[in-house]
Amino acid sequence: MRNLLVGILASMAACALPAAQAMAGTFSISPVRVDLAAQASTGVVTIRNQEDLPVVVQAETRLWQQTGAGDQLEPTRDVLVTPACS
Repeated sequence: MRNLLVGILASMAACALPAAQAMAGTFSISPVRVDLAAQASTGVVTIRNQEDLPVVVQAETRLWQQTGAGDQLEPTRDVLVTPACS
């Protein structure tokens, strides 16, 4: 579950793009690490737009596995992103 969340955070950071513009936006993601376990199966990640212009954020849930062939990322529905980001 922990590896899954790391993949989600990486996807969110990589996919956050300003709306209809070719310049960089300023936003923050916190916390940058959330550990999930049987006792604490939920976590919260907050994304804040620090500018007046709109920012589009896309969140994808991926299962991250490390194998002998390296890192493997696969789409998963084991984690819910709410509200829906696209």
